[in-house]
Amino acid sequence: VHPVVDVEEVGAERVGGVEVHRVAVDHLILHQTQFGEQKALLEMRKHLSWYARGISGAGLFRSALQKTKDLEQVRRLTEAFFDQGQAA
Repeated sequence: VHPVVDVEEVGAERVGGVEVHRVAVDHLILHQTQFGEQKALLEMRKHLSWYARGISGAGLFRSALQKTKDLEQVRRLTEAFFDQGQAA
C-alpha cells in the first residue's frame, strides 16, 4: 500500500503518469476489498474517469469504462490505458 499523496503539497504537475497509474490500481483493489465487486464496479468507473482526466485518450477510456460489466474488465482497461499513456 502506498502513502496518500497530498496534491496541494506536492503540486499536481509533479505527480506523473506512473504515480497516477499506481494509485488508481491500488484504489481499485482497495475499493473492491472494502465494498465488494458490484459497488466497486459502479463507483470505480467514476473514480477512474477522474484519474484519467487530462491524459490523451481519456474520452475513449471513460466511454469503455461505462460499458464494462465486471471489475476484472475494469482492471484490464485501466492497466491498458495507463500503460499506453506511459509509453507516449
